[in-house]
Amino acid sequence: PTIGSARVTYDVVVRMESGRRITMARGLTTHAHAIDVSRMPCAGKGTLLVVASDGVRSTEVEGGSIDVPERPPTVHILSPAAGERVSYDQPVSVLGCCLDMSGEPSTPEPLRWSLDGEDVAAGTLMMVLESLRAGPHRLVLRYGENTAGGAETAVDFDVAKVPPAP
Repeated sequence: PTIGSARVTYDVVVRMESGRRITMARGLTTHAHAIDVSRMPCAGKGTLLVVASDGVRSTEVEGGSIDVPERPPTVHILSPAAGERVSYDQPVSVLGCCLDMSGEPSTPEPLRWSLDGEDVAAGTLMMVLESLRAGPHRLVLRYGENTAGGAETAVDFDVAKVPPAP
């Protein structure tokens, strides 16, 4: 759209009750746009704002209210890599990552590690696995007691078979 010879663009901003302003879309030129609140980096109540600008002046209009639900952190296993094959006589360094909904590191206390269905560690992002049997293994990192209120990820890796004695 244009006003006179000026081209008007629109930004969609969410003003959270905390005062934080989050730009969800920038430089729009149409009057319709869908906002995906699952991409919001924080939870809570907020107000949608449409900010119109002709490049010199701008104005904002309040839209509707939104309520962004809290999301569990995301968990990632950085090591071992999925499909990795490790030597039978070497310890396996395990490294995980837990990020809150804004992408910031989250506390490791609720983390639970399991190997082949057995709990092996809790409350840590790092550990070492030793004396693993040869063959395939499944390593799971879980946030919280169960997946209903948390997040989970897994990798499958393989321990090489023991070479025959000379």
